[in-house]
Amino acid sequence: MLFYEKEAVLTLYNKLEEIKRMETEAEKLKSDLLQMMKTYGVKSIKSDKYTISYVPESETRTFDKAKFFKDHPEFSESDYLKISKKKDYLTIKLFD
Repeated sequence: MLFYEKEAVLTLYNKLEEIKRMETEAEKLKSDLLQMMKTYGVKSIKSDKYTISYVPESETRTFDKAKFFKDHPEFSESDYLKISKKKDYLTIKLFD
């Protein structure tokens, strides 16, 4: 590998490491903000540059077709209903 190629690869590596670090920091900030919004009952924060909305924990029900078709088809669908908890989260929209 030529010197300038090594330099380019090292620069790319450093940028990717910086992105990884910044993503970790952003996740921590989002987690803290989610907890604050949840604690104080804040549903959304709006400005001309962004909107942040708190989406509370919920539950979803899905039919496990693979299990159903693997087993005997004479059973009712409710015997194979799966209930999954959905974790609360934030939605963040950035505007130009």
